[in-house]
Amino acid sequence: MPLWGTILTVIFSGIVALGTVINFFRSATKDDIKKVRNELKEVERRLEQKIDNINQRIDWHLEGHS
Repeated sequence: MPLWGTILTVIFSGIVALGTVINFFRSATKDDIKKVRNELKEVERRLEQKIDNINQRIDWHLEGHS
């Protein structure tokens, strides 16, 4: 996947997660909120991995590889 595709995927994933959270908090119970928190932690972990991957690709390109 090209670098821009990865960046757009990360941004889109964040937007989708935010929309899900907003809808959930409208009528959520404590258990629902706990589930969402856990899911958000997982999403955050995955996004951090994707960002690290993007940074590695950028470094690789800056080193002169193509």
